[in-house]
Amino acid sequence: MLTLKRIEGDSMSPSLQNGDYILACLWPRWLLKPKQIIVLKHPIYGDIIKRIDTIDEQGQLTLIGDNHRSVSREAMGKISKQIKTWKVIKRIKP
Repeated sequence: MLTLKRIEGDSMSPSLQNGDYILACLWPRWLLKPKQIIVLKHPIYGDIIKRIDTIDEQGQLTLIGDNHRSVSREAMGKISKQIKTWKVIKRIKP
């Protein structure tokens, strides 16, 4: 299953720019790896696009933005393995 999203904001700059589009594919959690860029619905922040920082023994993700002004990993908290994740597979510049 694929989804197309428009980047809003600069939290993933310089990797992804405001106004870019990304194509993402629903991805099994066990195939995710640190440094991959993913999309998910955060319980507080809604739809977010972030980079995986760590994956703990329970399969919970810690996420970071590429831009130092992004929401901190502490503010985002650990992401439960029950939350669906979409791996970014293509960046599309407008």
